[in-house]
Amino acid sequence: CSWISVKVVGDKTTGGNWKLHNLKINNLYHTGTATCTSSAATWETSGERASEVLYENATGATINTTAQGAAVMETTANNMVIIPQVPTSIDVTYSFVPQEGVDAVTETKKNLTLKYDGDNKWESGKHYVYTITITATEILVAPTVLGWDDVTVTPGTTI
Repeated sequence: CSWISVKVVGDKTTGGNWKLHNLKINNLYHTGTATCTSSAATWETSGERASEVLYENATGATINTTAQGAAVMETTANNMVIIPQVPTSIDVTYSFVPQEGVDAVTETKKNLTLKYDGDNKWESGKHYVYTITITATEILVAPTVLGWDDVTVTPGTTI
């Protein structure tokens, strides 16, 4: 399978005024057929697609301003391990509090692409880490592809 992680950071210009409310990965296949050889497995997806909530927090979690300090928005309960397939998209709901005493502005950006290399599939045995940077004018998505090494992670630990 493929492992998807998402980190979220805010830009340094607007400081720590960002709050993250929801991350939803869209249109994932949940079933498929694996053909295994001695060195690899290949997957054919099938069935219905459905979206999955990766992270949800109604009051919002403060978003850090450095990638090194970014929280990985997953826990053992919502770890996103999926059948290898063509990357889909993510919806991000966040708010910005311009200053104390002023109402927050909440916004959802839909269908931000998770493509990392054209139309190539997420591969089996790979860990895809997406760093989403929220700025005053745009949202940037930067993918990193890693090997899937065995590690012991305590929920809430930044990796």
